[in-house]
Formats: sequence, structure tokens, C-alpha cells
Amino acid sequence: MLTKPTDPLKPALVLLDVNMQGMNGIEFLEAYKQLPLVQSAPTVIIMLTTTMDARDLSRLDELGIAGLVSKPLTREKINDILQLHFRRTLAE
Repeated sequence: MLTKPTDPLKPALVLLDVNMQGMNGIEFLEAYKQLPLVQSAPTVIIMLTTTMDARDLSRLDELGIAGLVSKPLTREKINDILQLHFRRTLAE
């Protein structure tokens, strides 16, 4: 997890899987968006998935995720996310 230097308690990036056990990614995101800390600064939220139901895609759009990434998550995909949102890449 990346954190912003100005707020070390708030994540800069959250990777979620739609099909997490116990609480799925959408349920987690709905609960996360209710936290007061979330209001103070933006967090880049990326949802990992293999396929998506149209209703899920609509709900994710409402919740304001930064993007969808197909599984499996690879080094190249992580670098794409880091470059797009943070202008950084993974160290070799």
C-alpha cells in the first residue's frame, strides 16, 4: 500500500477484488466510503476482476473507482497503475 507523505494514515492506493471472502469488494468499498477519513483526500481505488455484471459495473461507477484491472495482477499492470496515477514505477 502506498501512503501520501502528508497523511501517513490514509492509503494512496487500494486494490480490491470483487470476489473477496466475507465481504466482497463492492461491500468493502461502500463501507470504506462512509469513513470520515475518506472525505479529506482522494484515494485511488482499483478493482480487480475477471468478469463483471452490468449492475456491478454501474455500482462501481457510482462509487467512483479509478479503474478496473483484469486478473491476474502482473508487474506490468502494477506499473501501469503506478505510472497513470502516481507517475512512478516499481523498483527493479
